[in-house]
Amino acid sequence: VRSMLSTSLLAAAPILPLSPVTGAGLDALREHLEAARLARPLAEQQGLFRLAVDRSFTLAGIGTVVTGTAFAGRVAVGDKLTLTPGGREVRVRGIHAQNQKTETGHAGQRLAINLAGVERLDVNRGDWLLTESLHMPTSRLDGRLRLLASESIGLAQWTAVHLHIGAEDVLARVLVLEGGALQPGAEGLIQLELDRPIAALHGDRFVLRDASSQRTI
Repeated sequence: VRSMLSTSLLAAAPILPLSPVTGAGLDALREHLEAARLARPLAEQQGLFRLAVDRSFTLAGIGTVVTGTAFAGRVAVGDKLTLTPGGREVRVRGIHAQNQKTETGHAGQRLAINLAGVERLDVNRGDWLLTESLHMPTSRLDGRLRLLASESIGLAQWTAVHLHIGAEDVLARVLVLEGGALQPGAEGLIQLELDRPIAALHGDRFVLRDASSQRTI
């Protein structure tokens, strides 16, 4: 595994051997995850709420439920939020955090949120559930991209790509803002023109895949 990851951003990542059969190593894994949780910046929990929706479904007697990872802020039962990019206002009726019923949730948690004011079919994977003031969908993004050294050719102007951000996957075209093309292993400023508006904020991390979605570039 270490050899396979040697040329990636995970080259120095910790490797924790464990066995789901005997339970060996599970305590070390729990300690590592707890340490990672405590190391998360408190500012993430104090900011405005954002959750990347990756699933939606309906439960009998409960209604529409969305699940996803909270990227920032806190949420509580009774809060009014916005589903973006659609712009629909919703109200939080219930919250499950890490599979436990709770009155609040915060950044870093996996949350299931019961919503009033929206039907399941009106929620899509890739939507964001967020504080209303963050509702600013856009079809053009500026960013900094590092083209993988494993690419055989440079990234030319207007290259078609898949943009992955949060739980979203949207087709886009790349405009290289520094020089005519971005060479393998190089880093530079780019602009992405998207096929449709999405939610994104300054500082968000993203991944680009080729037009056929066969490889990460």
